[in-house]
Amino acid sequence: MRKLLTLIRHDLNDSKIGLISVVVIALSIGALFGAFYPTIRENADGIAMLAQGEIAALFFNISADDVADFDFSDYNVYISTEYFSFFWAVLFVPFLISWGVKMAGQAEKGTLALLLAHPVSRTEAVNSQLLSLAAKAALTAFAFIVSAGLPALFIEDTNLDLVAWLRVGVFYLVIFITISYIAFAASIVTMSKLKGIWITTVIIVLGYLFNTISNLVSEVEFLKYASLWHYMGNTTKQLQGEPLYTLGFLVFLLVAIICIVIPVLVFDKKNLPNG
Repeated sequence: MRKLLTLIRHDLNDSKIGLISVVVIALSIGALFGAFYPTIRENADGIAMLAQGEIAALFFNISADDVADFDFSDYNVYISTEYFSFFWAVLFVPFLISWGVKMAGQAEKGTLALLLAHPVSRTEAVNSQLLSLAAKAALTAFAFIVSAGLPALFIEDTNLDLVAWLRVGVFYLVIFITISYIAFAASIVTMSKLKGIWITTVIIVLGYLFNTISNLVSEVEFLKYASLWHYMGNTTKQLQGEPLYTLGFLVFLLVAIICIVIPVLVFDKKNLPNG
């Protein structure tokens, strides 16, 4: 256990610049959205008219039917359609993927072979990475949720359902862990940092396209079931107090578990590129 904790501590220390960057970016973007909110609230009706049809599908990751009754003067609606739609992915997914493929990168450089030459087993190396990734995802999810909700404390007539926000925060924690674990599994199976990045990126981007097309074209609505984005559910309603999308939560949990099992089973049989 002490060896495992040491490996985790070293990995987190190696990633400290990225972790600090995540916190700074999250707080900066949250403050920016908070600064724009009073203006958006004053023009809520006009924003609602614009946020229809293709706009709803492309930028809010939801169907036009879902956005039709949104009140953009409500902070929950504003922040969920702006920050929780796809913008978070642009900000945080690159970090999650880069952390996920780190071990494959170490294998390609030969540093992983040096680590395993010490009294560190392959199982310990994989387990330490999985736990470290979970810790990084937890910090990222925490920074994301806090940065999204914190501005509301400084704006008059803005109320948040803290229990609902906590539930959404836990959901996004699972989502962030799952994304990093997908990158980890893909990079370990291929034993390639670059392939791990590409596979994870394709899964995320294609999933977004599938979900968007299914929201725009009813004839291909079935495509959404092949997209992880669909299983995030309607974050706006969840922030307003509706229960989490239970099926979506379970899907992400299942994918995360699969992406834990695969590297654990595969890594012991893999030949290291430079080791």
